[in-house]
Amino acid sequence: MTDNDSSNIRRFKHCIGKYKRPHIDSCSNHQDCSIAIGNQKKVTSKKRKYGPTQGNEDQIVTSSSCSQERLDRTFFDQDCSTLGKELLGCRLIRQLQDGSVISGIIVETEAYLGGDDKASHSCGNKATQRNRAMFMAPGTAYVYQIYGIHFCFNISSRGDGAAVLVRALQPMHGIDHMKKLRLGSKQKSKTNIMVKKLCNGPAKLCQALAINKSLNCIDLCNSQELWIQPKQLDSQLQLVSAKRIGVEYAGSYWASQPLRFYVQDNPHVSVIAKSTVKS
Repeated sequence: MTDNDSSNIRRFKHCIGKYKRPHIDSCSNHQDCSIAIGNQKKVTSKKRKYGPTQGNEDQIVTSSSCSQERLDRTFFDQDCSTLGKELLGCRLIRQLQDGSVISGIIVETEAYLGGDDKASHSCGNKATQRNRAMFMAPGTAYVYQIYGIHFCFNISSRGDGAAVLVRALQPMHGIDHMKKLRLGSKQKSKTNIMVKKLCNGPAKLCQALAINKSLNCIDLCNSQELWIQPKQLDSQLQLVSAKRIGVEYAGSYWASQPLRFYVQDNPHVSVIAKSTVKS
């Protein structure tokens, strides 16, 4: 910002203070003031520290202003491990009943292969009322409940009984709304929550995006409530593979398989593994 810009900003503030709001007629250099303020905003915007953006907490996004571009069946129709990696960097979009939209970048996933995978709900290719979404077309949402209160969101892939668990998001839009959804009845006693802890776990992200059993079995390829947008073309992510979380019950072999994938050095990941494989 130049010295001339600084002078114009001071003149602009004087103009506002004198007339309560800027009037073009009240300041002969009002155009210069506006230019200076614009330059000041440009300088400030360069101070962002991490990632493409962490979202504007006060920004209201609606379905009409949000791009309807989405991943199609071809994308989801790939083997489970590959899909788990390819989803990293894509944007999960949730449209609420009032038409507002909240979203986040997928930064962590886990692959559940079905078949012989003893950590999978569909182990042995057993289809049940609960896991039927895992046997539906690739791109079907599988939402199940844990501990009777929390939900987990999965996406079916190619192969019977195979699905990817979405474990963590980097919040992008509607952060204030996410905080309210996360806090729920605790809002009076707990007024804030760190952004990096909003969606750093499968149950947390479901709570923050109001994902529940009502979305089970929906088709992400055409749903107006929940869908996924492709990652940015210039997105270059360093991926990490590690063992899945909390699947020790499946035995040492399946518990040790590197089927959890996350974006390296992303602060929104739920757990940073001690032993990893870089992709």
